[in-house]
Amino acid sequence: MTNKMTIDLGSVIPLSAIKVIIDYQTVPGAKALLHRFEGDQNPVVLKGPSGTVEVNVSQSRKLYLERLDAADWAITPTSFEI
Repeated sequence: MTNKMTIDLGSVIPLSAIKVIIDYQTVPGAKALLHRFEGDQNPVVLKGPSGTVEVNVSQSRKLYLERLDAADWAITPTSFEI
């Protein structure tokens, strides 16, 4: 069974933002899927131990991290594009 975590960007990026840059950290070998909206059939694959990814944001300003193992993830929005 997978474990999903909601990442609410509402207080971090303005409503006019269309993309967000996210830094992530975890343990080596860990994997997760970053869904841009609920029901996203083409999520971004995140692989440990760290990295940076740029994703389009939906109007809900929420992303969903689906952990594929028991590893903890640190997700940090660092900037955005309008």
